[in-house]
Amino acid sequence: MDLSAPHGAMPFRKKGQFSDIVEYGTQMRLMDFGFFFSKNIGISGLWHGGSNYDRPDLNKIFYSDGILAGPILSLPLHKRLTVNARALTGYAKNRHISHHNWRKASNSSANMISFMVKYEVVNDVALFIDAAYYQSTSKHYNQGGLANTERLETTIDIKTYTIGVGITYLISELF
Repeated sequence: MDLSAPHGAMPFRKKGQFSDIVEYGTQMRLMDFGFFFSKNIGISGLWHGGSNYDRPDLNKIFYSDGILAGPILSLPLHKRLTVNARALTGYAKNRHISHHNWRKASNSSANMISFMVKYEVVNDVALFIDAAYYQSTSKHYNQGGLANTERLETTIDIKTYTIGVGITYLISELF
């Protein structure tokens, strides 16, 4: 589980108005992997979910989950110490949920840039620290109400910095 800090106001916009500043939150990696074609270059994938709370009303949550993939570059610094850099892009589902069960959800694209420092403690087991920037923006269109046929546009703009530590298992050979 990673800690998540919002970048800027991370606004929820409706008719050009911004919501209040969003609080810190969490991000969970449900699946995070890298497969290397050579010693230093490969492909990486991530399935994740994350949430941040509205500051004035902790019953309102900004939530984003998605599946991302992209290239990974690994630079060995020492026999057991490596630095990984990756740029991921993919699909996200953004939601804004309030205590009144009011929900806004839509699909969007998402992007992430991540840097990881990994230290192999014993064979195939490593400790890591990871820092990342995540961005996803989605738009919702609703009808204005029963008597109002105006189409309302709402935007959820999620931008966060995350940092996490953990233990990873390294699979050195698949076959």
